[in-house]
Amino acid sequence: METDGQSLHGSLPAFSPVIPTSVLPFIALLFLSAFFALTFTFTAYVLSDCFRHWRSAGAPWRWLLEMYGTHARLPKSRNPLPELGTGLLASGFAGLGLVALFCTLGVYV
Repeated sequence: METDGQSLHGSLPAFSPVIPTSVLPFIALLFLSAFFALTFTFTAYVLSDCFRHWRSAGAPWRWLLEMYGTHARLPKSRNPLPELGTGLLASGFAGLGLVALFCTLGVYV
């Protein structure tokens, strides 16, 4: 004896994903590449300082230790919103890229 729910379930079409599974590896690569690029955005500021001073200095590592100490520091900013926005965007790219990567490997999350 079929109920209304069982007959409705039998009449529905099979599930088909909105994004084809053959595209998922490319989406994962794109999002994870964007994540890594955004992760090193603020490191580029320190590297640009390094290259600028490196060209003008005779001993490049001596001035680096004098300028930044033993650890390279990022420039201080009074407005944290660009850093926060970049961090949130990078986090979103990382999450979506990992989900696409897992789904590519057959681990449907």
